[in-house]
Amino acid sequence: CDRVRLAVGVDAMRSADPSRPPARSHPRIHRAGLPAIRQAGCPRPSRQSRNPSITMTSFDAFGLAAPLGRALARLDIHVPTPIQAAAIPLLMSGSDLVATAPTGTGKTAAFMLPALHRIASGQGAPGRGPRVLVLAPTRELAQQVDRATQELGRLLPRFSSVCITGGASYQVQNRRLAAPHEVLVATPGRFIDQLRAGRIDLARVDTLVLDEADRMLDMGFADDVLQIAAAVPAGRQTVCFTATLSRGVRQL
Repeated sequence: CDRVRLAVGVDAMRSADPSRPPARSHPRIHRAGLPAIRQAGCPRPSRQSRNPSITMTSFDAFGLAAPLGRALARLDIHVPTPIQAAAIPLLMSGSDLVATAPTGTGKTAAFMLPALHRIASGQGAPGRGPRVLVLAPTRELAQQVDRATQELGRLLPRFSSVCITGGASYQVQNRRLAAPHEVLVATPGRFIDQLRAGRIDLARVDTLVLDEADRMLDMGFADDVLQIAAAVPAGRQTVCFTATLSRGVRQL
């Protein structure tokens, strides 16, 4: 029942390049209830959950697994961006999340670090399928998310991330999907192709991320996203990042 919308606006945003230091910014967090994503009969979110504090000045405050802290240090990332400071504690608590944040604000780390923390802590069922499924609207964005994921998870033991998109070899993707992996990043169309072919096991998925959901709707992927969500275990954590909170995103 703890479903939260988080809207973040900042005056100066960090570049998408993780090697660049974060810019100083003054976030504006806006409280807003979203009845469309709160189940009927659920209590309204508390003031604290609807308007989370952004006072984190170090990733150490999140209690992330040690390999993730070392990976961040290697990338010279030390101070959370506003969206990271607001979203990571909520996601680590297990909440579902809808967040509005433009590209280049560090949102990939905002949703991936909590997911990788759960993987590092050994939580979850054993198996070969992915624990984390990220859907992205374009091949370029999917590849960008996959690269960032590999950088963040590089020090985790036996960690692997797979990216499947249109325009790439099915043969290569089939080999990668057959090997054990913890994170799967995909565009909706190619994902459904591989799912129908029986090459993807979703039984272990505990985190579903919709990245740039508004763009996925604009590109006509609404039905695909709903079909994929229906195939993922109902008990998963659901995370939605969008640049705009349109009526279509609310309905999704």
